[in-house]
Amino acid sequence: SRACLSLLGYCYYHSQQFEKAADVYGYLVNLEICPPADNDESVESGTDNRNTGRYRFHHASALVKAGLYSEAQDILQAINTERLERNVTLLQCQINYELGDLSSAQAMLSSFDFFPDDSEKLVLEGAILCRQGEYEEARTKCYMQALNSGYSPGLAYNIAFTYYQQRKYEEAAQHVSEIIERGAREHPELGLGSNTQVTAGNPIDGVGDVARSVGN
Repeated sequence: SRACLSLLGYCYYHSQQFEKAADVYGYLVNLEICPPADNDESVESGTDNRNTGRYRFHHASALVKAGLYSEAQDILQAINTERLERNVTLLQCQINYELGDLSSAQAMLSSFDFFPDDSEKLVLEGAILCRQGEYEEARTKCYMQALNSGYSPGLAYNIAFTYYQQRKYEEAAQHVSEIIERGAREHPELGLGSNTQVTAGNPIDGVGDVARSVGN
C-alpha cells in the first residue's frame, strides 16, 4: 500500500540509506494512485494528487543526500505546487551550494520571500558566508538561528568552525567541549568523554535538513 511504501521510504531516509529511499519515493510518484499531474488546481480532485508533489520533494531530498544532484534538480523542476515552493527553493539552494555555485545559491535565496528568522534560510546563508570566508557574519547567522530555535549541536559546531577558521582556538574549543559534554550527559550510550577527538570539516554537513525534514 502507499502508506507502507511511504513509511519504508521514511525509514530508509532516516537510516541514511538514501538511494533506497529515493527508489521508494520515485516509485510512489509513478504509481497510478499518484498521477503525474502536480499543480494547485488538481488538489481538490483527491488526496492522491495532493501527495504527488510531496513524494517528488522527498524523492529529490533523498537524491541530494545521495549526492545525485543533477537527478534531484530534474525532479524539483517538475514540482509545481505553491505550498512546497519554500522547501523546493531551499533544496535548490543547497544543491547549488554543494556544487560550489555560490552565486546561484544566493540568487535562489533572494528569489523567495522568506521570513527574516527562517532558520533553514539562516543556515544556508551562514554556510555560503563560510565558503566566502566571511566568518564573523556567518557566526552572526548561527547565533540568530540559535535564538530562534534553541541550542543544537550542529549550530554549536558551525559556530566553533567559524572560530577555528579565524584561528580563535580557545573560543572554538569551548563550543566543541560543550557539544561533547551535552552529548555525554544526554546520550550516555554513546560513550563520549573528555578524550573524544573532533576533526574540523564542512560547516554545514547537514544544512539540508531542509531536506532533513523529509517525512511521511
